Amino acid sequence: MAAGTPSLPTTEDTQLLEARKSSGLLLSDRCRVISVGLLAVIWALFTGDSKSALTISTEVKRLLIGTAAVSIAVLLSDYLQALLQFLDVSYPWRRIGQIWNVGGKFMFGAKQIMTLLAVGLFLVAACNIVIPEAVEAENGIWNSWWVPLPASTLSR
Repeated sequence: MAAGTPSLPTTEDTQLLEARKSSGLLLSDRCRVISVGLLAVIWALFTGDSKSALTISTEVKRLLIGTAAVSIAVLLSDYLQALLQFLDVSYPWRRIGQIWNVGGKFMFGAKQIMTLLAVGLFLVAACNIVIPEAVEAENGIWNSWWVPLPASTLSR
């Protein structure tokens, strides 16, 4: 081949491109599922009216609202990524990849980071709900059956 002539993609190159595409789609699907799942759990915590509902402190409520806001931002960035991808292939007067290379890849990366941030915030909030409840329950169990020894047996 002459210098500067582009070569045809090999089977290996095609397989690599397909693997990148499918892994990107898989990550996008997981981000959506995680975000919607977090929103559902947070909604249930805030609207639960059962008698056994957990008491949630103001700080934890703020963490949960922050988690919900980040989850919504993940869904919004997912939409913007799809919009940029659509615009990239829809307008023939632009060179393909002109919009997607800048905006779409940025949105994809931002979506991944925001998903991890939302999960981290939710885990912090969950620990602040579960650990105090567990400690309180454990103290209740210990106090209900533990009987202290008389002081006379301890002084020997």
